[in-house]
Amino acid sequence: LDFALDAQRRAEWSKQPYYVAGAPLGELSEATVGIIGFGGIGREVARRVASLGARVIA
Repeated sequence: LDFALDAQRRAEWSKQPYYVAGAPLGELSEATVGIIGFGGIGREVARRVASLGARVIA
């Protein structure tokens, strides 16, 4: 996310997708997912991600 933070500091918004082509994909069941904001949407995202086996930090 460093590239996104740098762009934000420069007041730029890239229309390019934030992903790296060819980057290895990992299993969600082995991931830790951080949720910022734990309203209705955050809770639902956390519930769904946890159901796939990920560790959720909220």
